[in-house]
Amino acid sequence: MPVLDGEASVYQISLQLSDATVAALRQSDFRLYAFRGADAGGPEGQVLVWRAFAELAQEMVITWGAGLAAWTCVAGDDAPSVFYFDTAPGDTVSVTQDDGDGSVARAGAADAISVLNYTTSSLYTGLAEPAGDGGYRRLARFHLYGETSQALRPSGLVLLAFSTEAWQPGQAVPKLAGTAPAGGAPGSSAGLLVRMADGETAHAVGFDINQGWDWGCWAWGQGVGAGDELAPLLINNG
Repeated sequence: MPVLDGEASVYQISLQLSDATVAALRQSDFRLYAFRGADAGGPEGQVLVWRAFAELAQEMVITWGAGLAAWTCVAGDDAPSVFYFDTAPGDTVSVTQDDGDGSVARAGAADAISVLNYTTSSLYTGLAEPAGDGGYRRLARFHLYGETSQALRPSGLVLLAFSTEAWQPGQAVPKLAGTAPAGGAPGSSAGLLVRMADGETAHAVGFDINQGWDWGCWAWGQGVGAGDELAPLLINNG
């Protein structure tokens, strides 16, 4: 059973697939994608690819920890550098450089990670998960305009979907539906939104190539259409 883990794993989603479903997904070059929710007090958040899995198996377990980092970069899809700051709720990141660099201090709202932009540059900011390899996995991004601030909070939302799109971790994805690959196969499956409520640490789900997602119709799960916008589901919906 592949365990697809993050650093200091605390939460997990177990995914069951039949042999026939795995074979069909592989034949059409589907990948499994995961997206995580985040909240902020400022404008227009965008969902980013959190995890991407090209290798599929009958049993897959996605795990992640409670650790968080804040990140900043120059606004745009081709920022030359991304700066990560190991943080915890109650910390404040003060950005003092036009490229997004800054420092962290233990001061701010107790339930949020505050990011203050002391420059006049237009930046992106958001939360990231520290990965076990020393890297980071970004969750979402929010505009951080010059001389403004953001209060960032994680949420317990995770969205799973299969797609033939070759999305990369950290890439902005507005919705699941994309272009069909050569041969006309569907580009994306419907998605499943999973909510980890307070005190919950694990859920089990299944997926069938024809029947779609199965979560037992429990209240913590919600089906998501391939054409649905992701931001209203994952941004400021905690």
